[in-house]
Amino acid sequence: MRTPFVTANWKMNKTAAEAVAFARALAPRVAKLDGVEIAIAPPFTALAALGEALAGTAVALAAQNAYFEKSGAFTGEVSISMLAKLGYRYVIMGQS
Repeated sequence: MRTPFVTANWKMNKTAAEAVAFARALAPRVAKLDGVEIAIAPPFTALAALGEALAGTAVALAAQNAYFEKSGAFTGEVSISMLAKLGYRYVIMGQS
């Protein structure tokens, strides 16, 4: 059976500092949950801060979008490899 996956997509909510404070409060509360995987998809401005704040916790990181090219002149885009280096394991793609 597949493990349930719960993701909080924050859309355009929370500053980087607010995101870190929330995530640090959430991580210990879900640390011992069995049978479910939990992720947070913060806004772009909190990507790096949450990567650091949640490293080694049970809360996975998800990005809200990614671009398929590794690098290049793509203003405003973020590559999958850039996200991976910040510790992001998931990307929400094709959302409306």
